[in-house]
Amino acid sequence: MGALTALVTLVAAVHVHLSVTPARVGIGERVTAEAVVTIDSKRVDPATVRISFGVAPLAALGPVEQHGLRFRVVAACIDESCTADAKARTVRLTPLRVTGRMRDGRPLSAKFSWPKLVLVPRVPATALRANPPFRLETAPPSPRYAVAPNRLAALLDGAAAVLALSVAAALALLWRRASRRRAELARDPLDRALALVRESAHRPTDDRRRALNLLADVLQRRRPALADPVEALAWSRRPPSGEAAEELAEDVEQAVRR
Repeated sequence: MGALTALVTLVAAVHVHLSVTPARVGIGERVTAEAVVTIDSKRVDPATVRISFGVAPLAALGPVEQHGLRFRVVAACIDESCTADAKARTVRLTPLRVTGRMRDGRPLSAKFSWPKLVLVPRVPATALRANPPFRLETAPPSPRYAVAPNRLAALLDGAAAVLALSVAAALALLWRRASRRRAELARDPLDRALALVRESAHRPTDDRRRALNLLADVLQRRRPALADPVEALAWSRRPPSGEAAEELAEDVEQAVRR
């Protein structure tokens, strides 16, 4: 359907072009209403011109776009005052009014009518006269799931079993570590110090110095005569080697046994 247009002229001083597109619409469908006003500034004082632009009974779906004396708005019939019943209905929009003052001082006031707009019903009259059958459904529709309940239950059971096994493994690991810790604390201090020195042979130098210093402290309480060489190696200027630490631990153990 093409645009319906009307061209109205007022004494060659005011020209108004009104258009409504499309010319036949249903309720809720968009309509574009546009008005272009041309003023002869030689006859009309442009500073006094006022234009009343509206599209009632349609409802504007947004703000009115204005560029100079060009007006445009998108509207629709969303009210009972403009809806059609069983037959098409012609709707007249609110006339556009131009007021102002002529150059010679006379007042200017004119109204311009929009092209007619035909509103057609969405439901044909035959459908309104008919008696459509209704079907009563008493059973609810079958439920639809993203995951079947049985499958989801199996997945949750499996996840619970994995979680239980993980917790059991973590508790067993903690229990073994605690047991080893208790066993280490229950060992003879000298045996523990010698074991730490031997282990430090494969660890960084700082760990080796600390292990040797611990062995020297234990020997100061039991065998002071054996503590001096251990302490000397622990804090020697040159980093104590792993081999020297192992040999010293072996010598101390043999001396204690003798």
